[in-house]
Amino acid sequence: MTSILSPQAAQADSTRITHARVVAHTVDKSKPKARENHWSIYLLHQDGKSSTRINIRAENGKQTGLLEWTQHDYTKATSAVIYLEYEALEGVTVSSVAHVIYRLGRDTHMMAEGGSRAWVYYIIDDLAQNSCISPSSPYHLWPNLSFLYLRDESDTDHRKSS
Repeated sequence: MTSILSPQAAQADSTRITHARVVAHTVDKSKPKARENHWSIYLLHQDGKSSTRINIRAENGKQTGLLEWTQHDYTKATSAVIYLEYEALEGVTVSSVAHVIYRLGRDTHMMAEGGSRAWVYYIIDDLAQNSCISPSSPYHLWPNLSFLYLRDESDTDHRKSS
């Protein structure tokens, strides 16, 4: 089940999280020349069964990305090619993360400036600087963002190319 959260609901959500999971989603197979993965962040809930997805996406004809918050009854997206996890520090909640994002103006992003890949990096860096995750998290994430991640024909194995 998926539920959409308003910005106000995200900022009021006291659900504790264990990890911020950065996910590279599969390339859209309907676009043969697609050169980018779509990236998003899943906040894994303490119950180990559910998550809140933070996603920025471009609307048709607009350059500014639209921030979306959704709650899910799963922790692993079927479209994930790879994921990288960053442990949340003690007491971090969905609300903690939402407040960082809105306070720093990350609810808008010029998609032409690196798309969802750059936005995910900025969020992880902001969370590290605001004591939500380890300060070293952005340094681990950065080199992993420089690849296009694909699935092979069996749709199970992962590979990456520059």
